[in-house]
Amino acid sequence: MILTDWMINSIGHRLVKEFDSSLVNPASLDCRLADDIKLQVFHGIELPDLPARLFPDGTMELSVLGDVFRTRSYFHKGDAFLASTVESFTLPRWLSFQWIDKSSTGREGLAHRHAGWAEADWHGNLTLEYDVARSGSLVPFQPIGQVVFQTTFVASPYSKRKNSRYHKQVGTVSNKNKKQLAFTASAPGTYGHQMAMLRNILIAMSKESNG
Repeated sequence: MILTDWMINSIGHRLVKEFDSSLVNPASLDCRLADDIKLQVFHGIELPDLPARLFPDGTMELSVLGDVFRTRSYFHKGDAFLASTVESFTLPRWLSFQWIDKSSTGREGLAHRHAGWAEADWHGNLTLEYDVARSGSLVPFQPIGQVVFQTTFVASPYSKRKNSRYHKQVGTVSNKNKKQLAFTASAPGTYGHQMAMLRNILIAMSKESNG
């Protein structure tokens, strides 16, 4: 069974920390983009899940090879990043949810990779995986997607499993499963050249904005 608006409103304060009823839809709950992201591809350069902090003025801060840059949070087609929800969830053992894009952000050009299933009894901020189909800016604390709650009465809750790698995760969390995957990205040690390229781009952008 999918939870509808009156059900979400009745138990939302138990499911979501600092529950906001204004985010409730007829059969889903809107979620907002948190201010911590990790860059996987930025300006066409592959990166090792590089942390960055978003600001409401459309800028972001990141550290590259020891230098700290404040630049526009502007992404190009083909870029990719990890993000997370402002909302922190506490799911009971009888409830799961599925992440679904908002139609508006989808039409603007953000495409989620559909890795957004939360198991019953999972707790934490949901990490999101996005690809950019059209150039544009990221602004934190605004709605980016929605969750659909489903009843799922399980015998083995997520928190009791030995491989519950993402239980009680906080913020944007990179992949923790390095052994049991059909695909893994390049090892972080191979990104030295890309980081140097990104640093040069950010230096040039800083000179342009200051000039």
